[in-house]
Amino acid sequence: MDIPKCVTLAVASVAVGVAHAQTPTDLGAVGAPVHLFSIAPAASAVQLLGHLQFSVTADEPVSWEVNGIPGGSAAVGTITRGGLYTAPASLPESAHVVIAARPMSQPQRSESALISLASGAVYYVSTSGSDSNASTKTAP
Repeated sequence: MDIPKCVTLAVASVAVGVAHAQTPTDLGAVGAPVHLFSIAPAASAVQLLGHLQFSVTADEPVSWEVNGIPGGSAAVGTITRGGLYTAPASLPESAHVVIAARPMSQPQRSESALISLASGAVYYVSTSGSDSNASTKTAP
């Protein structure tokens, strides 16, 4: 006997709903992410040699990494203990880097952000600016 597709979809929906109703401990056991803190911004673009300040909602100090390198490197950019990222001078092999924060007491846990590295001219725009302005930060 063929089971109608709509019944099969309903069963799959129920199974997903049950998985989301599990306790946080159970969620960790089945591989679903358990977020202890967050990192901001979660994604951004940074000009070469530009800076971006990251913050976390963790209740304890975190260690910072760039592409898995504690503190980063000249090739992918560096990050201070306070979360200030400085982009590299030239584009690495990939124009994207991953910033990760790890709580000191639980280094196996991490949250991450994606950075797109950009080169070239920067133009500043504003909904309240003027088309005759210079497109600079002070005159968008």
